[in-house]
Amino acid sequence: IVLSANVTSGKRIRDLPRCDACLVQETKSDDIGGLARQIWSTTGLTSHNNASVLTPEGGLSAGVSILHRPERQAAPPPEVVQYLLAFPPERAIFRIVEGILPHGVMFVSAYLFTGEGLLGRNWALLSAIGERLRALHIPFILGADFQNCPELLRQTGWADALGARIVCPGAPTCFANSNSAGSEIDYFVVSEVLLNKIT
Repeated sequence: IVLSANVTSGKRIRDLPRCDACLVQETKSDDIGGLARQIWSTTGLTSHNNASVLTPEGGLSAGVSILHRPERQAAPPPEVVQYLLAFPPERAIFRIVEGILPHGVMFVSAYLFTGEGLLGRNWALLSAIGERLRALHIPFILGADFQNCPELLRQTGWADALGARIVCPGAPTCFANSNSAGSEIDYFVVSEVLLNKIT
């Protein structure tokens, strides 16, 4: 079982259902060591965390994590390519996790910017993620708070260019502020070669 969840606070990670791996967004924690200890003590999962950043108002924004069962080995992607596109580390994290395939699968957790469509900073973030995924040629599972509906992402052709498909529940995933109907903005992009291996 692989989950993707925008938790809006590292403390809410303990409320997640049992899973093999979880791609987490918006941890709102600048203490990654403390967050890792908290995750281990409440879930028994190993975690890899990129810290949140301080906002001009003094709060914390973003922060992403990848959690997995401790018996699975994980490593950051090899630095074999010099990438042209940078990305803010509080918005994306990559790990190769063993299992599913013999040489592992690339897990990616990403948190796009709110209210910006798929232009500007969001397109730059997706482009940087795509550059890495194309260069490494490792089958991947990306779980993200895309801040945009699946159809909008589908229209860009971004997933198709990576040999991947958008996997979404077809139902609202976020009920923020006064939006009682909810919106579908949290979902996966999965390499086509993995689609018959996951449910």
